[in-house]
Amino acid sequence: MRAAIIPHANAPWRGRSALFGADRHALAVHSDRSAPSDRSAHSDRSAVYPVEVVIDPGISRERIRGALETWWDPGRRVLPCTCPTDELLADHVLMHSALEAIGLEAQALREGRAPRAEFWSRAIDFVGDYVHRVHRAKEEALFRALLGWGVVAPGASRPLLEDHARARQLTLDLCRAVREGDWERVSQVFSIYLQFIEPHMRREESQWLEPLDRRLDPEHQATLRTAFRAIDQRELPGGVRTCYAELVRRLARDAGVADPLASVPG
Repeated sequence: MRAAIIPHANAPWRGRSALFGADRHALAVHSDRSAPSDRSAHSDRSAVYPVEVVIDPGISRERIRGALETWWDPGRRVLPCTCPTDELLADHVLMHSALEAIGLEAQALREGRAPRAEFWSRAIDFVGDYVHRVHRAKEEALFRALLGWGVVAPGASRPLLEDHARARQLTLDLCRAVREGDWERVSQVFSIYLQFIEPHMRREESQWLEPLDRRLDPEHQATLRTAFRAIDQRELPGGVRTCYAELVRRLARDAGVADPLASVPG
């Protein structure tokens, strides 16, 4: 089924993604069929989201929690014993939760359930705006810095950058399918995206993000913090990520999955 799309100017997370041009509005897709509001009971979650998210136990939970808390307290930028890469790991916590929620919704489409337009609008706002323009930009800034400092060998980041290029294309395809209301295509593209992006994220976590806190001196960490804040200021309204954290919580709630930030004050 296809549906018409109109601008949704009041969305609090209104993005500026290059995927749809500068200062684009969030999408609101209006269907001629009503959809059930509770999708908490899906037939087989393991078939949709087979990967259990486990951050290395060597990474302090308090550090990840501290990085997540910066989403609500923008002034709390320099956390004791927290490396800037913890910020990227904290992003991964939210991304894993969003992927689980979106995967369940894609499964619902395959089962013939009516598409929930606002859910998919939020999904592409997070995947297309935050993950693509903010999170991956920080990762690539990290890769460039590590190369410049001689921490990694030339070419070490090439496989991850190639993954990012593929992720960009899949993100474009997903956003286009949602924009056109082509729900069969939405389900297909997201299934490909999910199977691709999970192994990619695990490689980033195990090979790059988790070990780096032991290899970066305070000066390098300060340089990365400055680079990350510059990306926030350039890409986020007011340089603050709170609206995207709330967006992920809404996706999780609507799909019936655990709130990834339940232990963090909102």
